This record gives sequence, structure tokens and C-alpha cells, in this order.
Amino acid sequence: MIKWLSRLLKPRDKVAVAEWRTKHSHYRNIISSIDTSGKLPYEYVLPDNIKIDVQEKKEKKASIYSVIFEFGQEESALREIKELAKKLQDIAVTGNKETAAEFYNTITKYEDIINLIDPFLEEISNYSLVIEPNLFAFANDMALNTAHKNSVKFGIAILGLCQNQVVIEKLKLLGLHDEFTLYTVIALLNLCENPENDLLEVGQKVNGWGKIQLVDRLARICKSEKVKEWLITDGYKNSVHNQYLACTCATYGDLSKKLEAKNIDPELYIAASEILDVLLSPGPCEDISCYEDAHKTLISFIKHSYQHANHIKDFILLHKVKVYLNKMLLDTERENKWSDRKITDCLVTIAKIIDCDTWKVIITNILVNPYDKNYPHAREAAALMGLTAT
Repeated sequence: MIKWLSRLLKPRDKVAVAEWRTKHSHYRNIISSIDTSGKLPYEYVLPDNIKIDVQEKKEKKASIYSVIFEFGQEESALREIKELAKKLQDIAVTGNKETAAEFYNTITKYEDIINLIDPFLEEISNYSLVIEPNLFAFANDMALNTAHKNSVKFGIAILGLCQNQVVIEKLKLLGLHDEFTLYTVIALLNLCENPENDLLEVGQKVNGWGKIQLVDRLARICKSEKVKEWLITDGYKNSVHNQYLACTCATYGDLSKKLEAKNIDPELYIAASEILDVLLSPGPCEDISCYEDAHKTLISFIKHSYQHANHIKDFILLHKVKVYLNKMLLDTERENKWSDRKITDCLVTIAKIIDCDTWKVIITNILVNPYDKNYPHAREAAALMGLTAT
């Protein structure tokens, strides 16, 4: 009788909630794969999402976030966002395990949450969420203890709002993978007292789209000379296309100001060469016409070429600058920054540099060896000089 009464009076959970956290998380996989240089290997691939079904549903809801919203989907999306915000508020206040599982289940049923997360963050800004003790723990678990990309992204985003700096170093490790870099950058901008140094640390270890997204934001807040130097010498380089960041790094890295110096080191000249080369070439984004200080940068660069132009690539680039300036000379609607006198002076200087007989010697010496790494450049240079390349 006593045992029966104790079982009757003993509080029991209404629903058995499955565990959505896992030790085999994306975070643990990333940190175990980092090489001795502190980077993820180039060939590293994030494991497939592990979807833990924490609720059984008779029907599977189609994803409305795997593609750009089509007509009529916006209303459904807004409802979903408001429901998620209410769930997060409940988690913050009560720490309800069932609600936490429902939140996880909702965000992981979609292929991607790129169109969901920004309006969600905007929606929860209308709530006065209590951070401790429940919200931070929940966000921390989603970011570090799950194996689904959507969950990790949401976790990072919410951690950025929690103002608890204890997670900064772990977020920087998550940000090494370009799937999470952008979310990490935004979180660090919210969490760090001096985000420049933390973003620089991550930026030096990432590549591809992750680096593009990071540098674009870092450049716009940078004040330190250390970061500006990095923008010019390395910040623009990525495995997608250097033109994505060339104009941004030239602008915010103060390239034109650096080239105003009477003397520059070879490293700066090489970096300036590479930036100008992509800005003067066809590409996917901002070119030389978008660079406000292009005239000052080119004038200074041409002046420094007297001393530093000694590589076959320099010869080709100066020809490219020459073509650009000749077009400017004929453009009656060009900006006032370029006067006929300035253009003519630049063209005269370029002619003095590229008409030197030394270039012919350099080119012919390379052309005798088809296995020389500069052989393709030598063929291009030979064509520009009117030489016959065999």
C-alpha cells in the first residue's frame, strides 16, 4: 500500500524527452582535426549532419528555407520565427527540456537556415531574455554539443547575445570552418572588447568564403596598423577569387597612403602588384573603377616600379596599367582625378621602365625552358614585346 501511494504521488515527466546532445559534435570533430599550424587541413570535410529525432511526427514539413522565399511563403516563415522566439523565451525562463528538444527539432528539419536566422535574431530582440542560468547553457550545448550544422549556427548566434566571454576561444575554433565563420564573426563582434585582434587571429587561419566574410567585416572596423598591414599583405588572398577582397583591403588597409612613402620594401610592392593586377582584370566583383584612391595608388606604384619592377609579372602588369591609362586618356567623361597631364606623365614613366633591353633578356632566358614556372608569363610578355615565343 505504501509503495503504491509513493508511486502515485511521485512526480513524473509527462513525456520522455530524447537526448539531442552528443559527444560526437561538430565542435569536437573540428578541434581534433586542427593541424600543428592551428588550421584545418585543406582536405578537411565536416562530417554529415547527425539528425537526432527528438519528436515523432506523422508528416514531415517541407523546407521553406532551403531556397529563397517564394510568393506566399513569407507568412509561414514569420509564424515559424515567432514560435521559435517563444520557445527560446520559455527555455530562458524555465529551462524546460521538452521545449529545448522541440527547438532543436524545428531548426534541424531544414536543409539550411540562412533565411531564418537573421529575422529570428531580430524577433528575439523584442524579448527581454534572461541569460542565466538556462539560456547560456542551452546555446552553449547547441554550439558545442550537437552534430547538426543548423544547431551549431543557432548556438553561435545566441551565444553572441549572451555576453559571456568564457566561450570566445571555443567560438574562434568553430570559426575555423567556413560553414561557421560568418556566425562566429558576428558573435565575436558582440562579445569581444577588442574584436580586431580576435578576428585577425581567425582570419589568419581561414580561407575561401569564410575568409571573405570575415575580412569584409574586419576591414570596416580596423584601426590598428597591425591589421591594416595584414589586409594589404595577406588579407585579400583567398581560394575563391582575390578580387572579392582586393578593393576592400586596398581601401581600409590604406594602400595609397603606404605607397606615398619615398621608399617601400619589396613585400609591399609585391602585395600592391597583386591587388592592382586583380583590380585591373575582369572578375566577379569590384574592380579598379570602384577603388576611390586608384589614381593616387597607380601614380605612386608606377614611381616605385623604377626600383622594384624586376619580375616578368611586373612587366605584364605595367603593360596592363598602360592599357588602362590609354583608355582613360580617351575617355572624355572620366573623373577629374585624372588629368591629361597626370596620365601622360604616368605613360612616359611606364615606357621608360618597360622599354629597357633587360626585359628581353629575362624573357628569352625563360622561354628556353618550357618547365620554368614562369614560362606561361614569359610567353605572354613575349607577345606584348612582339617577340616570337616557341
